[in-house]
Amino acid sequence: MFLISISDEQVLSDTIDFIKKSGYFDKYNDLQMWTSGNDLGQAGQLYWGSTGQRVSLDRFADGEPSNTKYKDGSIEDCIVLERSKGRNYTFDDRPCKREYYFMCESMLC
Repeated sequence: MFLISISDEQVLSDTIDFIKKSGYFDKYNDLQMWTSGNDLGQAGQLYWGSTGQRVSLDRFADGEPSNTKYKDGSIEDCIVLERSKGRNYTFDDRPCKREYYFMCESMLC
């Protein structure tokens, strides 16, 4: 099992449908959810950790990814799917050590 890779519009649509059907938004207004996207290998080179494919779906919010470095030394290397006021299921990079909800995908053989 791996964190989800949102590689195209269909996967994004399926992910959004799943989240809505789960009842998540009956309890919460905003969403920050980890995906497998990251640039841990090389800054600025974004890949889906579960597939090794480059992140090609351009869903980043304006000014993102910013790869911001914080005073505590953490750097925004991991990608969340975000829905909040002004952001409608966009990607944003965040420090990997933060705690957010996450969604996994399974590999069926």
